[in-house]
Amino acid sequence: MELLRTVSDTFWSTQVWLPPNVTWEDIRPGVRPDVEYADYRHLVWPLPLAAIIFVIRIFVER
Repeated sequence: MELLRTVSDTFWSTQVWLPPNVTWEDIRPGVRPDVEYADYRHLVWPLPLAAIIFVIRIFVER
């Protein structure tokens, strides 16, 4: 389990993903009301709709 924690911490390291002097807390949704960052909740509708369209396409192209 410790190995999994180490891999996860390394993968999500701020040095890898974020510019200098920025932390994950700085870009958390809702921190700054004047800036709207991407939020995983924005994908609630597009991903299921894309799956539905894909299934429809499979049936139509047969």
